[in-house]
Amino acid sequence: IDDHLLMNFDVENFVMDSFDYSFKNSGSLGGYFMKEGTPEIKYIDNVKTISFDGESFFKLSESAPNSLSWNSPYTVSSWVFNPEIGDGECLITWNSRENMLQGSYSALMYGKSNFGAVAHGDGSVDLAYKEITEASKWHHIALSFDGMVESVYVDGVLNTQEPINLSVKKSDILIV
Repeated sequence: IDDHLLMNFDVENFVMDSFDYSFKNSGSLGGYFMKEGTPEIKYIDNVKTISFDGESFFKLSESAPNSLSWNSPYTVSSWVFNPEIGDGECLITWNSRENMLQGSYSALMYGKSNFGAVAHGDGSVDLAYKEITEASKWHHIALSFDGMVESVYVDGVLNTQEPINLSVKKSDILIV
């Protein structure tokens, strides 16, 4: 399956007692995820996970490919366990907030604000969840964009969607 993914951020590759500075991306884009800050490896409900403190993140050594620029289709997904659901916490992004214009930024989010599902930068075209997921429970969140419509699925069920035209510029890939 890794040859069909640009990136694969899989905590199963981590060793509990030796959390290195970086680890290899097994997806086709290659490169290394480099640790910034102090994320921790923990077990939550018998699931090995990385706990982020709001300041920590991983940055892929390879920039996002051209196929993730402008209005290109994409799908990103993440397993999330959040003890407290805030306004909006970034899960992953592959573009920059520089020179912000409407629809020039895209990030999969998890939160209860107007940008709770997907942030696009200026608030007017952000996407909120129709139903907020339960805190302190595992959820699979997937964002799919076909070039015309953005759809967010939670635990395999369509939660929200919106037609949109994006003009994102590829940048660094961040797991937050």
